Amino acid sequence: MKLICILTIVLIWLIIGFAIWFIGWLIVDKYGNFNSKISFILKWYDGWIGYFWDKKKRYLYIFLIPFFGIVIKPNRNDYHTHD
Repeated sequence: MKLICILTIVLIWLIIGFAIWFIGWLIVDKYGNFNSKISFILKWYDGWIGYFWDKKKRYLYIFLIPFFGIVIKPNRNDYHTHD
């Protein structure tokens, strides 16, 4: 039982770490410049908690509180380029 608790905590920390890295990758370009627009939204039909990546618009929606969220709109041109 203790092993399951420890593995669950490790998995949660890995997910949180990846989310922080991904958000950092979206809002800062490879030269360290802030390159995104962040806005807050309040929608009565968005009663969920979590995050959603809109592939078509390339927006990241984060809802930590139901109905109140953050939208990250990256201005990146290097989505598919490799250095």
